[in-house]
Amino acid sequence: FNLLRDDKAGEIHLYACFCDSQQRHIWESFSETGAKRDPVSGLYTPQTARSIAEHLIRSDCGSRCALALIHMSGSFLHSASEQAQDSLRGKRFISIALSFALGTDCVIGQQENDIILVFFPNISSRFNIKKRQEEGLPDESGSPSLFSASCRILLSCRAL
Repeated sequence: FNLLRDDKAGEIHLYACFCDSQQRHIWESFSETGAKRDPVSGLYTPQTARSIAEHLIRSDCGSRCALALIHMSGSFLHSASEQAQDSLRGKRFISIALSFALGTDCVIGQQENDIILVFFPNISSRFNIKKRQEEGLPDESGSPSLFSASCRILLSCRAL
């Protein structure tokens, strides 16, 4: 939720985004160690993401799957100690925003401090992946000193 005050009209506006995450909850039950999350980003740990992805591939739910890694860079990753709390909040906010933008039909994990893993279990084409990533990532006009990201498709389970 986000509250925003309109000073001219004296009104307060509430903005909210709702997603159906039932599919992700079902997938979490596939993880042998339970659904564990990175304490900063809130995304799945590498072990949880891998466990879910492997189960989806074995069960044929991932018949046309792809794996992408998103490399993030910016000041929020390497901040001075006095700005550490703001940096952690920024990383959490960006991770949540990226998770919403990519949708609930993929598995998103924090691979390393600056790398996010995205497993698409059932994707129609490379174009579909590219489009979703472009919508989820900031463009070149954004502030590159604060945040920038690049993405590569590293693995395709079936020919796309």
